[in-house]
Amino acid sequence: MKLIHSLLISILLLSLSLFPIPLFAKDLNPPLFIDELSTTFSDKFCLAISNGIQPKDAGESTAKEMIRGLIFSPNLKEIIAFPKENLVSSLSTKIFDTCGEEINISENDLYDYLLKFANRDRQESSPKPFKPFDLG
Repeated sequence: MKLIHSLLISILLLSLSLFPIPLFAKDLNPPLFIDELSTTFSDKFCLAISNGIQPKDAGESTAKEMIRGLIFSPNLKEIIAFPKENLVSSLSTKIFDTCGEEINISENDLYDYLLKFANRDRQESSPKPFKPFDLG
């Protein structure tokens, strides 16, 4: 019985070391492409802020620019599948560290604003049928 018990514990420990279970998502580092995405976004956002653009406009223009660049990214599916809360956390941390003083907002308020922006209802606009040259 002791042998079976110690064998099961060994198998459990081996499986946990080979296939770790993420217990605390906040404590895990994001994948490299998420970290690069957050860094690039925050750099462009903070550059726009330093050029005198309002934070809301800077965020929207930077997001549009980033989306255009991500369309052909090999990591697009992983970025979309990455939890919004973790992406927002990474973005808010990078932005706050880079230009938090310039936008005059706390890191928690920035996180809340970005999360609200990420979760906003996109069903307000319905898709319109394609009508070339207004025919049909």
